[in-house]
Amino acid sequence: MSLVRGKNGYKFIASNPIELLGLAKIYEFKGEPKTDEIPYWWRVIDEKVRDKLIEKLFLDD
Repeated sequence: MSLVRGKNGYKFIASNPIELLGLAKIYEFKGEPKTDEIPYWWRVIDEKVRDKLIEKLFLDD
């Protein structure tokens, strides 16, 4: 079973709600892809950017 949700014309497809939430958060963090032809636009390769994303996702209260 796949979960499908859309936002701003993009479809997010995931196997479970946690994956879907992760995709949505990465989309919010990185923004829309610069072009339509970028495969894996959601990947975070830069370690500094990855660390910032992890900090935003797991804020200490």
